[in-house]
Amino acid sequence: MAPTPEIVYATNKIKELYEKLNKETKISVLAFESELGVSAGTIKNIRNGRNFASADCIIKVANYFNVSVDYLLGRELKTEECPFNIQSTVLGDADIKTTPHFVAFIDVLGTQNMVKSNDKTLLQNMVEITHLAYDLVGKGKEFANQTLGTKIFSDNVVIYTPINKDNYTVGLQTLCMFVGFFQYLLLKYYKLYVRGGITIGEFFANEKFIYGQALNDAYNIEEKLAIYPRVVLSSQLIEQISIRNLTNEFYGIDKCLTYCHFDGCNYVNYLSFRTSEEIKEILTIVDNNISDLYSKTKNAAKFPYPHVLNINDEKIMQKYKQVQNFLQNSHTYKGIQEINAKANNNTSSSILINGNNSPIIDSRIEQNNFQYDNTFAELLSIWNKLSESKKEKLLIIAKELL
Repeated sequence: MAPTPEIVYATNKIKELYEKLNKETKISVLAFESELGVSAGTIKNIRNGRNFASADCIIKVANYFNVSVDYLLGRELKTEECPFNIQSTVLGDADIKTTPHFVAFIDVLGTQNMVKSNDKTLLQNMVEITHLAYDLVGKGKEFANQTLGTKIFSDNVVIYTPINKDNYTVGLQTLCMFVGFFQYLLLKYYKLYVRGGITIGEFFANEKFIYGQALNDAYNIEEKLAIYPRVVLSSQLIEQISIRNLTNEFYGIDKCLTYCHFDGCNYVNYLSFRTSEEIKEILTIVDNNISDLYSKTKNAAKFPYPHVLNINDEKIMQKYKQVQNFLQNSHTYKGIQEINAKANNNTSSSILINGNNSPIIDSRIEQNNFQYDNTFAELLSIWNKLSESKKEKLLIIAKELL
């Protein structure tokens, strides 16, 4: 039976909408089909002219793009410059229903020039990493039924998931794992650092809007508290973890969170489930960033190891050093864990200590300092409290002394 003109029109319109979306976001056909909730090959066959759109597909595409079914069928005319339903942008009080969510606000650092020059590479990279993070989180069966939404704008991304009253843990774990994968992959593949905040509170999202106090709170954490390339959890969220006795599920080197010793902030451990070799690879990236920053200073020719940077570079260096310290500590911990695991799997070569089958760890690793340098931490804390003018005066004095 030949399709009706309306079905033919809808099929062509769906193809057109996808092509436009793909051009803007580089979303693959497979990922688009997954987000729509249609069978694999549905949109691919529409693009290739093999099949016409089914009623179910038309409805799902209409919901995805926030247009009417009549628009897809060609019954409702709109100009090409404004293909979406303008009336949907006018929301009444009944349309906005905030509900409890976990919300993360992430800022990709050092990308202002890319945005200013209209470099679309950044957006493409963020979209790609977002899809990779979705895939990695999706491999966990316990997260299969958890709804996770993202909104990318400029050099920021907002990630959110509703709170599951029956299973509070799974929502927060899903969000923390996604944020961790996003942070790790962006640094690994594109050498980009992120800073952000995660909190709990009222939130609303649809195809066009995100809104709510939780979004404001997450933004404020990123802006005022995170400081370094890390994604910090709000005190309200940490309090909830404590009240619900979830500490063992969220703290530790293989868990969602780690603890920053020098300022008391809890932040996402993006090195969870990474091997020591993977951490070493990331550490090399950060080490190279530090070396490159030193080599660009005016003092590079005069001092082989310059200690004085200009104010802006000093701020960047502080961020690199914090990441470097975290990576070094994590790399050592992971190395010890892997040695222990290998020794435990080879009990015949293990050495009995006090009657227990405990492997002897290389003394050089045992002696490694796992804590942040307290002196550096105290100086850094004092430095951050100084005004810009005082910092500048101190740097001038330091240059004269050197």
